[in-house]
Amino acid sequence: MADAWADFRVSPVGAPPAPPADEWAAFRTPAASTPPAPAVQPSVAVDVAKALPTGAVKGAIGLVGLPGDMQEMSSSLFDRAALGIGHMVMDATGYGPQAGTPEREEFDRLYLGIGSGGGLPTSKNVRRGVEKATGPLYEPKTVPGQYAQTVGEFAPGALVGPGGVVRRVAETVIPAALSETAGQATKGTAAEPFARLVGGVAGNVGVATAAARADAPARAITAATRGTTEADLAAARMLGETAQRVGVPLTGAEAIQGATGNATKLGDLQRAVEGSLDGGAILSQAYAQRPQQMRNAVDEALAALGPQSTAPSTLGPRSSQTAAAVIDDTRQGINRATRADYAAAGKHVIDPADFEPLARDPAFRETLRQFRADPVLGPTYRDLPDNSIAVIDAVTKGMRDRGVALGNRANPGFSSETAGLFTGSAAEARAIARDPARGGSQAYDDALTAQGQARRQNLEPLEQGPLGQLAQARDTAAATQAVLPTRPLVGGETELADAVTRLRTRDPDLTNELIRQRLADQFDASATRLVGGEAQGGGARFAKDT
Repeated sequence: MADAWADFRVSPVGAPPAPPADEWAAFRTPAASTPPAPAVQPSVAVDVAKALPTGAVKGAIGLVGLPGDMQEMSSSLFDRAALGIGHMVMDATGYGPQAGTPEREEFDRLYLGIGSGGGLPTSKNVRRGVEKATGPLYEPKTVPGQYAQTVGEFAPGALVGPGGVVRRVAETVIPAALSETAGQATKGTAAEPFARLVGGVAGNVGVATAAARADAPARAITAATRGTTEADLAAARMLGETAQRVGVPLTGAEAIQGATGNATKLGDLQRAVEGSLDGGAILSQAYAQRPQQMRNAVDEALAALGPQSTAPSTLGPRSSQTAAAVIDDTRQGINRATRADYAAAGKHVIDPADFEPLARDPAFRETLRQFRADPVLGPTYRDLPDNSIAVIDAVTKGMRDRGVALGNRANPGFSSETAGLFTGSAAEARAIARDPARGGSQAYDDALTAQGQARRQNLEPLEQGPLGQLAQARDTAAATQAVLPTRPLVGGETELADAVTRLRTRDPDLTNELIRQRLADQFDASATRLVGGEAQGGGARFAKDT
């Protein structure tokens, strides 16, 4: 039943008056609801511009907090390991909260909350400190912005790494792009953090691998030239310039090996390059020109010595005659120097009693008989008695020559025993002639001593050295080897130079012709030896052979 008195009843004190009833509400059209304002889509360029430096700040925060993060991670692992041991003890002894109970869960929460702790600020601590000063860091709103932020996060780490600008940019952009792409593909899933980590690591490994391949040649060269000094490099540059000037360009490895006496491993490294497809193709073209380059350089150097002999076969006999004449000149010079002493001593006559042993000696007596009957020597000593020093000296020379001839197996009258008798008798006769106590002459002894000393010092070195070998040469090959031997004696440079000087004094053009012929023949042999044609290593073999 309706309350008739409702309109007249007084409202409770403090209550607001009731609004008047709207009799037309049921007939009024409901007002349309106002839709929410659409979200403003940020500009991609602005988002990228804000996200990139923000990412760099986050990357720097990550670097600063990295020690703390590592410490926190290790502490957490330690805490969980200790908690696991505690669980085992509690479960085994029945002491403490048991597994599956609320008390165990509360124990674990409290233990991990206090932990073993660290001491170094983590990246979260550093970010909170930065955001207190700057406000919350900007979060990108677009996918390009998210990529830009990731690139910025990778940038600080790349800046402290090795390499140049290109490598550092690659170490920033490539891992960041791969990490963000993996994160976008797994966004919102539990795998997203793992995917971002794998993408970044894969990018870093790829860049490091590419950088290692790019740096491999430089690292190989550095290792191969370890220990090389600035002086070595300067010598190598000089050698390279000289080679270029003579028309035989060298590789850098060849120049350094030549300057250091093969003290580096560059030769082995170059051989490895020669065996590769790309390097071998380049070097093979350069080496294909080497034989002709070497031949041209050798021809030019030989031309400086003089023209090639048109009759090379005559060089040997001509050299032999010239060398023999030089040696004979020296012998005659010694004889002239001692001739006055011999002449003075030759007039001395030995007492008949002292001469008696010589007169009875069969070898002396036979040689004296032949000496007196000689149509040339006989008349020369006709006025001198048999016991004079001059005659005795001449006879002893004949006895010595007869002994040498009889001791030669090639002679028809060879007899070693007879040769010994003649040689021994000659020595005894000369000993008597030069000993005053046995009737000899001191002047004769002085002359023989002076002549022997001159022969040892001046004549014998010529007869036994290069000049004597040249005097015995019967062909051009032997003559050139005597002047420029393949294996010279250690310390023999002086006697070679002396022989060449003496030859040049006698025949100025001969030595140059011999040396030129020797070098030309040797290069021809070195450049074609073992290969039957031009060889790329002929120049090196020529240098070794000469």
